[in-house]
Amino acid sequence: MSEESKKSFIAILLLENHREDIQRFEVLLAEILGQEFRLKALTTLQEGLDFLKQNKVDVILASLVLADQKGESIFETLHKAVPQIPLFIVGDAVNDALALKLVGRGAHDYLIRSTFSGTMLSRVLRYAIERKKLERMKDEFIGTVSHELRTPLTIIRESVSQIMDQLYGPVNKDQTFVMGMTLDGIDRLIRIVNDLLDISKLEAGKVRLHCEYLDMVSLVQSVCRAFSAKTRNQGVKIDTQFSAAQTACYADRDKITQVLTNLIGNALKFTEKGSIHVRVGEQPEEVLVCVEDTGIGLTEQELGGLFQKFQQFGRTAGPGEKGTGLGLAISKGIIDLHHGRLWAESQLGKGSRFYLSLPKHTAREFFKQTVEDNLRQAISREEPLSLVLMTLKDFDRVEASVNPQAWADFLQKLGRRLQQDLARSLEFVHNGRQVLLAIMPKKVKQNALMLSGRIHQILSQALQEQFGGLHSEVLVKVIAYPEDGETLEAFIDKLGVF
Repeated sequence: MSEESKKSFIAILLLENHREDIQRFEVLLAEILGQEFRLKALTTLQEGLDFLKQNKVDVILASLVLADQKGESIFETLHKAVPQIPLFIVGDAVNDALALKLVGRGAHDYLIRSTFSGTMLSRVLRYAIERKKLERMKDEFIGTVSHELRTPLTIIRESVSQIMDQLYGPVNKDQTFVMGMTLDGIDRLIRIVNDLLDISKLEAGKVRLHCEYLDMVSLVQSVCRAFSAKTRNQGVKIDTQFSAAQTACYADRDKITQVLTNLIGNALKFTEKGSIHVRVGEQPEEVLVCVEDTGIGLTEQELGGLFQKFQQFGRTAGPGEKGTGLGLAISKGIIDLHHGRLWAESQLGKGSRFYLSLPKHTAREFFKQTVEDNLRQAISREEPLSLVLMTLKDFDRVEASVNPQAWADFLQKLGRRLQQDLARSLEFVHNGRQVLLAIMPKKVKQNALMLSGRIHQILSQALQEQFGGLHSEVLVKVIAYPEDGETLEAFIDKLGVF
């Protein structure tokens, strides 16, 4: 690490299209911060995204007019790429509606270019950085407390269940009723704890996707069946509509099930009578799911904050089903990890429509994206990262004797086996064919080299068990950050599979 990188300064990324405005920012920052800042000024959104992949930044100032893009999409792209970094939007004129909209979606502030002063700029920058530090401390505290609560809650629930089952002696009707209420309360607490853990992991970048080819039609049917008893009791009907008998996409089955369960559960929660329609369709580059209800609907103001944390809508005081206000924020985080989209349309009193869009990633595309995402995290956190790359040398012979579905099933089972035998933190990805990769965060190269022999052994055993007489020579290569490349480009070049 260089001497300059050890110094304490504020790293600022400025995305601005006009040279005179860049110079004005430089002068203002020099006046108010002196040597305490480092400014990187770029004129295109793509340059900014490339810079963020390899550099740590404390604050982003972005104009809504850049050389390669204009409008709100600049904010949306930046916020999606680096939600943890304070982002200020710079505008030319007062626009209260736009300012409220962008701040509601996650921007720290909307600054008017003509009103800049050194004092104002200093205040907003320092405040943003301190606010982010406090938010991280709060999130770490919530995550720690939630984790510590999970085990005792599980023990309490099991003890109450055993008493209700009369394992320790007879229980009368009143006691059973009270203990049933206790179990309901414990289950609600467990849901709250699980939601808090999920959101803290998402915000900390600790959620790992385990993607596979899945049929969205069968997944939606499975989730809808899980609600059949509840819809019967409530008198609400769930209809499904599919554009094809099967709709394939590459995604994490458990995570997408969690999102669908949340969307359909919310639709049922706020639809006292009527129906819920779930549709699955395909576009050229995406799979689209729509969950539509005939419930109470949402106001325009509620729509603006729909995916923020701890937001609850349509709740009235008194009894009834209560949530944590985290379900949609968690769902949005999961879909963002898949590089998809989640949005809603609604009108008060006329129901709501929630849309879930997932890109039609090929295994190869997701393979590359996963490597890049893991490497960006390692660079930003200054942590080691090791990859064990396995290539089946004579894959043409394997391909000739094994059908594609059997090979996909084998790769899925292999990933689970590697995690069970080695480490849950290990992430297994592949290009759908002969290139397999075990990703090990926080592992230095020496440790990865020691584990690579075991990984090779597990792969060889799995091939023998699954396909009998099938043999294939496996080439193993270990690549580590920072030893084999300190930038994203250098590391990808060293990997040599793209």
